[in-house]
Amino acid sequence: MGGAINQYSIPVCRLALRASRCECNRVANSFVFAQMIARERYRADRNQEPFVLTVFRLHPTKASRRSLNKLAKVLRQRIRLTDDLGWFAPWVLGVLL
Repeated sequence: MGGAINQYSIPVCRLALRASRCECNRVANSFVFAQMIARERYRADRNQEPFVLTVFRLHPTKASRRSLNKLAKVLRQRIRLTDDLGWFAPWVLGVLL
């Protein structure tokens, strides 16, 4: 459901609000991402298969707009259509594989 992120995504960081072309705008907010994780967990339980959640913790004082934008862009380019990218917690990006 990677394509559905764009439908529900909103800017989720102050840096994104100031940047007109910030990749953060293409990252699911924490509420939507939690729903995606729950959906995937239920699917994994039903099929008795594991799922993978990878998190990237950013240091708030060292993460500049440029580095945050670059990380989000690289992750969006690398994940598959069936993968999801979102905010797991403040300053923690998650990728649901």
